[in-house]
Amino acid sequence: MKAHIALFGTVALRRMFCGPCGCYSLIRRDGTFCCCDKKLTGEVEFRGIKRVVEPEQVRRRPSALDRQKILEAQNNCCLYCERRFGSWVLRRKKEVRLRLHWDHMVPFSYQQNNSAANFAAACHLCNQHKHAMVFTTLEQARIYLLAKLEKESNYAQETIT
Repeated sequence: MKAHIALFGTVALRRMFCGPCGCYSLIRRDGTFCCCDKKLTGEVEFRGIKRVVEPEQVRRRPSALDRQKILEAQNNCCLYCERRFGSWVLRRKKEVRLRLHWDHMVPFSYQQNNSAANFAAACHLCNQHKHAMVFTTLEQARIYLLAKLEKESNYAQETIT
């Protein structure tokens, strides 16, 4: 039997044609159709992906409440370089104040995911260097970004008071 992955925005679900009902139906994890609870019999071969509903395609910031929660969880610091927002650093021999940017950890261009769980508070320097990169772990992202910042400038120097 042939089935496909149906994309509803950024959500992927298994779907195939149900003969008894005469319509396409989603398939539950237990192997039953959502339309009539009929159990699938035989091997199911998933072929291809069909977009059913387009994602919103609008890049957004997290809600005010989510922004507050994220900043509190990160102690008002950049997730990557762990410097406090509003502090001063040396960059290319100039003093720069770290500004807050909202980073999509999995870039918006990949998944169009604006959920709060996909956001991190990042300084503008880290966010510019991270761009559309995806890292397996937070530690890998930190190592990469700090190396970039140190190479680019005197960023490794202590924060200016």
